[in-house]
Amino acid sequence: MKYLFLLAHPDDEAVAAGGTIRLLADRGEEVKVVLATTGKEGAPHSRGKAGQDNQGLNGIRHSGMNIRLDEFKKSCGILGVS
Repeated sequence: MKYLFLLAHPDDEAVAAGGTIRLLADRGEEVKVVLATTGKEGAPHSRGKAGQDNQGLNGIRHSGMNIRLDEFKKSCGILGVS
């Protein structure tokens, strides 16, 4: 059988559905996980005064690959989903 998990944020694959995803993957089922968002914070004005510098997740400025998406990919590997 084929299964599709449509999740809102990175980490939902582990927190909300990890056990089910792993069980299905271990059974040899075809499992796809799709994210609706990248998990990035909103615009600076959504967290405080307009014009404030938005440094990202937990105040850490990142460059290159988004940390949350990288963690999502690693998590999917652990859960048996490519």
